[in-house]
Amino acid sequence: MMTSLNVQLPETTEEQVRSIAEQEHRSIPETVAMLTDEAIRTRRPRAPWIDRLSLDSYQYAEAARYAETSPQTVASWCRRYRLSEQQTRDDGVSRGKGKEDANLLSYLQLIEVALIASFRRAGIKLDAAYRVHEDLRAVFQHDNPFALPDFKDRYPLLAPHLQSGRGLWQALETRDGQRVWTPPLAEQFERFDYDVGLAIRWYPRGRDGLVVVDPRISFGASTIVGTGIATDILAQRYVGGETLEETADDFRLSIQQLEVALAFEGVRRPAA
Repeated sequence: MMTSLNVQLPETTEEQVRSIAEQEHRSIPETVAMLTDEAIRTRRPRAPWIDRLSLDSYQYAEAARYAETSPQTVASWCRRYRLSEQQTRDDGVSRGKGKEDANLLSYLQLIEVALIASFRRAGIKLDAAYRVHEDLRAVFQHDNPFALPDFKDRYPLLAPHLQSGRGLWQALETRDGQRVWTPPLAEQFERFDYDVGLAIRWYPRGRDGLVVVDPRISFGASTIVGTGIATDILAQRYVGGETLEETADDFRLSIQQLEVALAFEGVRRPAA
């Protein structure tokens, strides 16, 4: 079973990775896998909330709204992922636990869906993204490789050396002679805070968007930054008949914060 723990490669530059590969007579993917194994052996003690990252918590429609994509895209991606899980279980090699509810995602899968939405906007097909995902599960020894900082930092280097080849090529560009993420993808990565080797906090509308998803706060519900107040609770109060002023005063929020919460939850307000 692949690890779901905090895994992050040692701080090495692209030149150092290539140098190690030459010294060890290994391919680039083999070298990255070796460094990942070393990181696993020397990782920090796991935090007690780590297990919650793999719990089924988000409905497809909810995940689609967070990631600004369609429920059909989410369902199609998850269907590929879970068919692979079933196949590996049938083969006697487990890549992840079975899902009791096929219409729910874990927090780490939600993070991957956020990136899948960005890939789709870049014109990348789900099958191509999935082949990359499959390759990286083997390289990083992790069930959710897109949620790792190593994916952000290492994929542009790894891409030409993977069986999936140019699967995410449309998300990359050449700058100063090196392959890097395109600006839209780089901006998406900036919406994540990485800790313990994972994307542990997500600002789905950007860092200035006032909404954050953090599995350590309110059981991973979307909340108003710095408050821990879930956006769906605020939406329920407004839909239930309270005025903006009443709800804002009750939760000690500004009208702007409340309006952001309602917009995030898709609550339509009467025209002024």
